Amino acid sequence: MKHRDKILLTEAPTGVENVQIILEAIDQRRGIECDYYSYNNNTLKQHLLIPYFLRTWENRWYLVAEPENHPQEQAVYALERMENIRLTEKRMLPSQKITAEEYFDGSFGINHSDNQKPETIRIKVYDAQVEYVRALPIHESQKEIETTDEWSIFEYRIIPCFNFYQQLLWHRERIEVLETKNAEWN
Repeated sequence: MKHRDKILLTEAPTGVENVQIILEAIDQRRGIECDYYSYNNNTLKQHLLIPYFLRTWENRWYLVAEPENHPQEQAVYALERMENIRLTEKRMLPSQKITAEEYFDGSFGINHSDNQKPETIRIKVYDAQVEYVRALPIHESQKEIETTDEWSIFEYRIIPCFNFYQQLLWHRERIEVLETKNAEWN
């Protein structure tokens, strides 16, 4: 490549080496067995999972799967922390028919909650930061609802979480949270 020293690409999301076997399991409707490292417990534990779908976020691959010993409960697993992945011999179907869009509706990143409903959050963005937020929306639900020469107001339908607050803080003094309220959008 003639210009390889002129282009700097970010690395592929971590766990990419495990994507193919997980897609095989999904296509063949088979479970996967793996050893999974938990950061919370600092343990490596064997799991039998029924895979639903994959998602990337913040340069990582994640699997939403149903643990075989907890039917109808989905959990999120980072592919980079999976080792010794192998397909099960028997076919294993998810107990629920859900899509990634349904599962992550109102979520920010990989955070998911069955107990919380999305809220309407409005923020005011000032000066040139408006263009950055327009060009790279903070969340897929972003709507620009009011615009002036000095600022714009953006509205989101989102389940508030730590990662969302971090994202807002990244913009620091150039944004202001105007309103948060529980609301269902049509």
